[in-house]
Amino acid sequence: MKAVALQKAVNVIKMDAWTNPADFRYQDETSEFKIGCDQSAARKKGEVYVPKPWEGLPYLAKDDLGKIQVRGFLHDRVARNPDGTFTFPASLSTPEVIRRLSLAWKAHARNNPETKISHQRLVFSMSREFHEALVQGGRNPDMALRGIIERTMRSFQEKFHPGDSVGYSYGLHHDTDNLHAHVFIHPRTRDGDFVGMSEQLQHLAERNIRSRHKNQLKFVRENARQRAAQILQELSDPKADGRLRNNLHSDRALFVPRQGHTERTKHDFRPRTPADFQLERKRAAVESLDRRISSKRAALHEANNGRRLGSVFRTRQPNWLRLMQQAQATTLFRELRELQQNRYRLLSEYRAARRRLIPGPLATRTVPPRKKPKASVPTITPPKPKPSLIRSKPIKRTRPHRGI
Repeated sequence: MKAVALQKAVNVIKMDAWTNPADFRYQDETSEFKIGCDQSAARKKGEVYVPKPWEGLPYLAKDDLGKIQVRGFLHDRVARNPDGTFTFPASLSTPEVIRRLSLAWKAHARNNPETKISHQRLVFSMSREFHEALVQGGRNPDMALRGIIERTMRSFQEKFHPGDSVGYSYGLHHDTDNLHAHVFIHPRTRDGDFVGMSEQLQHLAERNIRSRHKNQLKFVRENARQRAAQILQELSDPKADGRLRNNLHSDRALFVPRQGHTERTKHDFRPRTPADFQLERKRAAVESLDRRISSKRAALHEANNGRRLGSVFRTRQPNWLRLMQQAQATTLFRELRELQQNRYRLLSEYRAARRRLIPGPLATRTVPPRKKPKASVPTITPPKPKPSLIRSKPIKRTRPHRGI
């Protein structure tokens, strides 16, 4: 990727200050409210509304479509049930997350001093070059953008609000040519401090005048680009690829298309070839390994929790029981690593076969043929005479005259 494209790999845009209450239905790209907003925006621009291209993204999991992620101090408040228990927000339905998030957002706003804005709104946009590099490298662009957003917001919190917590929510959108995310940030932290998102004015920056603002937006934008550069370095570094292969969570970093290769759309009448069935078998093998890895990880988690509970509720356990539990956990961990390595190998074979069958945009690009240099006739040049080191001019000699 070129340096210019790297600078624009992930761009952060701040929308105008919002004084109206945050409508979290806009973060759900599948909601009727979001579709209605897009239709009205297309009518104002005089354009024709185009349906969402969700079906054309093979890496996208339809189960995660329209999910709203909640982070910061709002996560625990959304996860809290009325009976005092907790439910992870990712396991809740999107309407339930919106309802709980709205209540927690308004309650925290009432308990703190009133501000002029209701929420800060940022847009994290990914360039198409960066998107293609992630897909070609076997990374899920959605997971990469989520990691960039969360790590950037964590750095923002450590920089401007150390020891505190910033509450925010975001949702990924696939309705444009560029994958992007809408981030809503609460104007108050957990302890009640104001969360600003200012930027130095352009005319002051050109004159090298230091502004009184903290310039948080510039920090967020530069940090997001640094995270994107780290991901690109991992994609191009074979050592990072090896670390990813042996990572305990390597199956979460890579992706498998959910759509089968033997299936065709309604108006696609191409015949199925043996290569399609071979590619489908490879995909199904990776999916079966995914299920086995998830069950093995759950068993390992249960075994570790059993050991912790036994150490808490029992003052002393027999040595044979502790050794047996430790051996069981070690066996499960070794089996999990073997499954992950097999999955990585099968996924590499699948990607290579898919690249041969369905070439990407880089593979289909025509490269002009290189012109061959014309064969030239070798010419022999006579060697130059070496200059005399004693005399610069030759001496003219004459024969002596002889009489008859």
